[in-house]
Amino acid sequence: MHNKNAKPGNNRILVVDDEQQIRQFYADLVPKMFPELSVDLAVDGLEAVSLFKDFQHALIIMDVIMPRMDGITAYELITTYCKSNAIKNPVVIFCTGYAPPEKLQKLVFDEHTVYLFMKPVSLTDILKVIQEHIPMVAKRPDIAGITPPLNKARSLHHPRSLLNPHFS
Repeated sequence: MHNKNAKPGNNRILVVDDEQQIRQFYADLVPKMFPELSVDLAVDGLEAVSLFKDFQHALIIMDVIMPRMDGITAYELITTYCKSNAIKNPVVIFCTGYAPPEKLQKLVFDEHTVYLFMKPVSLTDILKVIQEHIPMVAKRPDIAGITPPLNKARSLHHPRSLLNPHFS
């Protein structure tokens, strides 16, 4: 669902997940909540790196465990690409249904723009991260009232993410 003629920029989000239903959920949801944003979709980390090089997404929602290339490896390649090309690192929201590897937990703790949410993910939390880090989106006061589509989500995050006073 990406337009090769579209320009890179701060109005783009990349959703990376090997489950088609999850990709489609975000492809439908994000434009409804934030019409000013474009959504690109990738089935694994390998495709994510390629799309990021084309579009320099402001924010990436990424599964951790995927075929061909996992989310952590993709993140490392994307940040290396950013550093080599003087591009700002994207905000990355990792989503997983499994115990997160120690390497990922360290990334979340050390990096201000890396988040980790346990599946099922709280929709409100994802939308708040988008509002917090993409200045061009309209602030939507109704986001706090959104009920997650699944059971209550469990989130694992560091103090600079959801507990940060600027994030309420």
